[in-house]
Amino acid sequence: MNFFTGIIIGLIAGWLVKWIVGQFVGQHNDEQAHSKLAEAKVEIEQLKAKATEQEQLLSRLAGTKIRISQLKAELADYKHIQEKLVAAEAEIEQLRIQLADDQQKINRLAAAEAAVAAVFNGASRVEDRLEKIYGIGPTFARRFNNAGIKTFAELSKVPPERAKEIVKAYDWQKIDPESWITQAKKLAAGFNGNSTTNI
Repeated sequence: MNFFTGIIIGLIAGWLVKWIVGQFVGQHNDEQAHSKLAEAKVEIEQLKAKATEQEQLLSRLAGTKIRISQLKAELADYKHIQEKLVAAEAEIEQLRIQLADDQQKINRLAAAEAAVAAVFNGASRVEDRLEKIYGIGPTFARRFNNAGIKTFAELSKVPPERAKEIVKAYDWQKIDPESWITQAKKLAAGFNGNSTTNI
């Protein structure tokens, strides 16, 4: 084998080895490329899912902002209504005070009217035993007398609220001024019922 033949054989052998190695390395690189491509596809899908989640979150955030604006408007309305309610309560309290004052004036006028009527009719004032009325004992009778109410006729004209004010009953005492007034009217008219006297 001569020198040139050896060189040619060596070149052919080198080229053959290079080709075999290239095939092996190329196949290996293709497998890596396919693997990386698959990983990239998975990552792209994950990014798409995240983007979808972010869009949903942004949509929910926009809805939340709208709801917050609505709640702020409702809160402003509530404060406005609350202010009106406080003003209305103050006005109601003033009306209650005025009503109580008016009721006292009415009571005084009723008592004065009864006194004037008694004078003009020339009637001598006879005191009735108010204890004959069921629910009125000696203490309540004395309080009525001290308030200038000494007859059944006078008691029959007293408004229930005024009767409550006069007797000044304790919270635990059960009183029924409407019943007292009804009984007083009957007794003033001469009804002779069997009323029970309180002790």
